[in-house]
Order: sequence, then structure tokens, then C-alpha cells
Amino acid sequence: MIDKKKLGTLENVVKNVLENDPTTRDDNFKLYAKVVMQVCHINNSHSFLDVMFSHTNYDLPPMESVTRTRRLVVAKHPELDSTKIVKDFRQEQEKEYVEYSKGV
Repeated sequence: MIDKKKLGTLENVVKNVLENDPTTRDDNFKLYAKVVMQVCHINNSHSFLDVMFSHTNYDLPPMESVTRTRRLVVAKHPELDSTKIVKDFRQEQEKEYVEYSKGV
């Protein structure tokens, strides 16, 4: 069962990150890194491999949850959406993936 309190917290954190660092609107990896740093109180002294291999110890939110939450936040606050170039690129990538998946 999904913890709705955690999701509410995640939504607030994602919105805050998108508001305060516009570069995260175009880069899901950067968004995820900033969200993880805030939610899990991880700083630059932690190695990437340590964090990834110990994700259960850090109680990291799944990246899928962060990207879904980004879409939810953007639906509520369109001004936090990515740039047109990135939106167009994402749409093209989605079309290509759909076409690929039909052939599999």
C-alpha cells in the first residue's frame, strides 16, 4: 500500500525543487538527485554508489514516483513545466517508444 503522507511530502518537495531550480524542469536525473538530497538528507559527501546500493537504508523514493509526481505538479502548476524544446523531445521519444513496443 502506498503511504499517502509520503506522497504528499514528495509532491511538496518536487514542487519546491522545480520552483527553486529551473534547470531541474528539463532534467529528470537532476530533479531526482535534488529530491533525494532533500528527502533523505543526503549531501555531496555521500558517494553515488553508496546511495544507490543502500537505497533501502536511505528510504529513497523510486525515480518513477518522482517523475510521476513531477507530472502531477506540472498539471497543477503549468509554469513549472519544462522548456518547449524538452517537451517536444520527450513527446518524440514517447512516440518512438510506442512504435517500438508495438513491434516487440
